[in-house]
Amino acid sequence: AAIPGWQARFTPAGATTSEALGIAPDGLVQEVVLPAGRGTVTFSYDPPGLVAGLGLAGAGLIALVALVVAGRRRRGAAPLS
Repeated sequence: AAIPGWQARFTPAGATTSEALGIAPDGLVQEVVLPAGRGTVTFSYDPPGLVAGLGLAGAGLIALVALVVAGRRRRGAAPLS
């Protein structure tokens, strides 16, 4: 799908280095212009905002644990069952 975060690289046959390819949206899909010759195209996806999302999820989990601990201390550590 044509969403941000996709990258493409081309490695010519017999080469050890690759070059970045430009990706352009073409309707619902994406278009990649390949150089002439044989080689391997590698697509990768790096979702934008992943690090921020994981950080916020971690902060929310820490806050939830802190609230549970504070609530248990306030009630005198009642048993779980």
